[in-house]
Amino acid sequence: MEKPLCSLKLTVYKTAIRYIQWRIGSSTDGIYGNETIRLVKTYQQNNKLVADGIVGKDTWQNLLS
Repeated sequence: MEKPLCSLKLTVYKTAIRYIQWRIGSSTDGIYGNETIRLVKTYQQNNKLVADGIVGKDTWQNLLS
């Protein structure tokens, strides 16, 4: 599975965004909006990651483990 960088500015990866949303408990609409950012930040804080709302390498590694 490709692990794209997902953030508010980069929203073309609908399948990846839906997976992220499913893992963090958000509605799975494929839109990287405010709810997704808030829940990604919460997920990152809970998992001792940098809470920037961007799903990068470290967040992906944690989500997929």
